[in-house]
Amino acid sequence: MLRAETQPRALPGSEAHLRSILDSLDEGGAERGFASGFGWIGFRQSGIPLTVEHVAGGTARFSVWTRRLSSKGACFLNGGFLHPGTRCTLTLPTVWRSTEAVSGRVVDCRHVNGPIHGVDIEFEKKIDLRHFVDRDNEEMAAILAAQVAPMQLGGDVLLLASSPAVSKVVAHGLNGTKVRLTAFTEAGRALDELRKRPFDLVLLNVQVSGADKGPGHAIDAVREAGFVGPVVLLSGETNAARLATGVSAVVRMPFDGEALVAALSEWLASGGAEASTEPIHSGLASTPGMGTLIEEYITIVKEVAHGLKQAQQKLDSSEARRLCNILNETGGCYGFPEVSEAAANAMVAIDASGSVGETSGEVQRLLRVCQRLAPGAPGGGQRGGDEHARAA
Repeated sequence: MLRAETQPRALPGSEAHLRSILDSLDEGGAERGFASGFGWIGFRQSGIPLTVEHVAGGTARFSVWTRRLSSKGACFLNGGFLHPGTRCTLTLPTVWRSTEAVSGRVVDCRHVNGPIHGVDIEFEKKIDLRHFVDRDNEEMAAILAAQVAPMQLGGDVLLLASSPAVSKVVAHGLNGTKVRLTAFTEAGRALDELRKRPFDLVLLNVQVSGADKGPGHAIDAVREAGFVGPVVLLSGETNAARLATGVSAVVRMPFDGEALVAALSEWLASGGAEASTEPIHSGLASTPGMGTLIEEYITIVKEVAHGLKQAQQKLDSSEARRLCNILNETGGCYGFPEVSEAAANAMVAIDASGSVGETSGEVQRLLRVCQRLAPGAPGGGQRGGDEHARAA
């Protein structure tokens, strides 16, 4: 059995030499073989840890340069040949400055320059690119846009714009969607409307420089008006430090329709608050003895959801994450994987931003899932097998 190496093998050559190799590979065109339809995003990162499992036993450690990333795999430069089929693990940096280990298998390895090889791996399971690539990335926006047809986008959106010109271009960008846009250029009128009726999302376009109080003031006003949903900022500001915290996403201006649809699709792809209202029944509803337990669990979920909404309104991220984790750990146990999935996504969002106020979109999705839980089986079938169990 081979012994594990204690120090990772680094790529040979200078940084400039390695960058020139990456440049030449990028200029070479589309990926080949398995990778041709993977929806690649440029992902140049140096010093990425790679652990390779030897067929004969033991492991080897490398320090590689990643080139491209997709939800299904990764391309990177390595200082040696790796046999196709070899299992390996990449430790990738996340957008919230932590790391996440992703495992897969080598599907292609080709000589590039000297001892340097280009390696393609396919992940064992798909990853969420949003964990690793900023939403502002143009390639990321294009991928998100391709995942959602405009006609799938719906809901009530309030826009506070700095000028009628912005209102018109936003309305044009949403042509072909089912979004119901209500636009204002006066903050007072926009806030009055926000207090009168529910909206699924708020779009803000306010100036950052000069005498204007900036987006932070506008966001505070939106929250004080009682809106706890996602707030998306439309901004041409290039200095990230000057952009307000507390927003769910930032759409860079000028934008095209695809970028706007992509940004809003994260919250409105299911059609807004009026969509996805059908009840969610437990997958264990027909299991003997589960009927009463499921009914009790639904009551618990409603209580937890109430606490989560209060934590969101108080901007208590720690309490919100704790309650999300309760739902994450228990949903699947009671036959509601939708609850666990939505709760896990909310936890990831809270961890990414550090603020529940910036993750209102994911939290709202979770709350909507919780509202749809229903006892019994679809179509009014037997509840949880309780009657059958008692008869037996």
